[in-house]
Amino acid sequence: MRAYAKVAAKKVGVASYLREGVYAIMGGPNYETIAELRLLEKLGCDAVGMSTVHEVITAVHCGMTVFAFSLITNKCIMDYDVEDEANHEEVIETGKERQDVLKDFVSQMVAHIGGKD
Repeated sequence: MRAYAKVAAKKVGVASYLREGVYAIMGGPNYETIAELRLLEKLGCDAVGMSTVHEVITAVHCGMTVFAFSLITNKCIMDYDVEDEANHEEVIETGKERQDVLKDFVSQMVAHIGGKD
């Protein structure tokens, strides 16, 4: 699935954005503190979120094979001396901007799973 995801990303024009890495789950529903993000970075995490992991654990518990991906919607603020901060509006805006390409990507993946690619 990971190999085909690279093919699908190329087909929909987002191959340059595709990354693989370590995804960390945080409880939420709040954004991570700078201290938490610094710790996660030291532990080797590449991305942080409040979902995906729970769903994957549940699916695997049910005996399902899982392919998961996440849309990274905001940057981590790693410095106390900057004015930027994570905010919900940025997350919503990025999701809206990427919804069409995500729909195309998921359609490619589903077609592949169904043997219709």
